[in-house]
Amino acid sequence: MASLKPAYLLHGDDHGKIAERRANLRGLAQRMEAELEFLEGDRSTPAAAAASLAALTLGGERRVVIVDDVQKWKEKDVAEQLAPAMAHLDDLTTIAFFAREEKSKTAPKALVDAVARAGGDVAEVNLPEQRDLSGWVVREAAQQRIELDREAADLIATRIGRRPSRLSRVLEVLALGTDPGQRLGAPDVAPFVGDDAELVAWPLVDALVAGQERHALKLMLELTERGESPVRLLAMVERRARELRDLAVRLAAGESRQQVEASVKGPPWARGKRVQEAQRADRQWLDALVVRLSQLEFDTRGGSAADPAVLVVQQLFRPPAAARV
Repeated sequence: MASLKPAYLLHGDDHGKIAERRANLRGLAQRMEAELEFLEGDRSTPAAAAASLAALTLGGERRVVIVDDVQKWKEKDVAEQLAPAMAHLDDLTTIAFFAREEKSKTAPKALVDAVARAGGDVAEVNLPEQRDLSGWVVREAAQQRIELDREAADLIATRIGRRPSRLSRVLEVLALGTDPGQRLGAPDVAPFVGDDAELVAWPLVDALVAGQERHALKLMLELTERGESPVRLLAMVERRARELRDLAVRLAAGESRQQVEASVKGPPWARGKRVQEAQRADRQWLDALVVRLSQLEFDTRGGSAADPAVLVVQQLFRPPAAARV
């Protein structure tokens, strides 16, 4: 059976991996029939850890002390209260520290040094860089029996970024509401990572550009039934339509697809789709749509006496004046 070192410190911003390693240590201690002690919450302090180390083991049994949230500790407290006790660990005691780090909260250097001097292991586990975060999201979701397609993983990585607590919470919430093995796409995860109306604004623009008025109306009604304001949706649709028109103008002016795509914000899958749509768009139809959206926005901001929400529904879902021949 594996043996235990006198001390361990596992720290970093990959909170999921830290929780996994903590569970592994606990399982090993239980298989060794060691006495387990947990210092967490208000009990997780350098003074409490020192007091635990000073306590005698019962009947000569192996003892494992697990200490959580040490990223909250202060350097001075560790140096004065805990470091002296770490210099005199008995042969039957193992103490393991876990630091779930954030930008402003990291494991104290005094603790790193104390564990190393005691002959223990110090390991750092961090999230990947932003460019590799989508793959990490896919792997972490799979461990919770959630299958994410690439667009869903890109959306989570882009919206949340390298914020470990939020990433963990999103995956936990998705796991609670998802059947094992269910495959989730970007629209499925969007409500859990921010403003999903922005995500749906593009399909709404796509339908309008394609002249699919009935489908566009269906999308709009679905959003308003969920509580979205038609006027707010109009503003997003107009902004997206202008972005698409600007991309189409740049492509027509001779810019390469690679140049245009590199300037588009968002995850890679979204950038590629936007440029494809701009390449396929009928410029005359798109120009007319942007003009109509601009007039409609003016009307909803006081340029008409009609109810703004009614105006959006009545005027948005009809072909622009410059209809296709």
